[in-house]
Amino acid sequence: MSEIVLQIVSRELLHSLGNNKLDYIIDKILEGKVLLLEEGLTPEEQLTLIKKAMEKVDIDKFKGIEMAFYPEEQKKYGIFAKILKKKISRVMLIGPSDVISEIRRKGNTIETIIRIIE
Repeated sequence: MSEIVLQIVSRELLHSLGNNKLDYIIDKILEGKVLLLEEGLTPEEQLTLIKKAMEKVDIDKFKGIEMAFYPEEQKKYGIFAKILKKKISRVMLIGPSDVISEIRRKGNTIETIIRIIE
């Protein structure tokens, strides 16, 4: 029987990893794990994650990364705060494309279909 590992990653762990955060995420995805990040990534980090993953992997074996997230809640800020504020998603689901066959965002829920590879 094959199994899928869902790893819930705390905000504290992500912050403690500092600049190694994206490498940590890529390593876990390459192990076939699905991650639920308590605090998501900024749009810039998401782009860098995809670029790093493509540089680090064997294209013939790795199918890619799937991710879904809830955007930060819209709060009323002044115009300068809106301009300077870095947007970070609240929760993020991320995993290898050959394990996550589909992700659907429906209102306040995220559903995923996880495929077991044998």
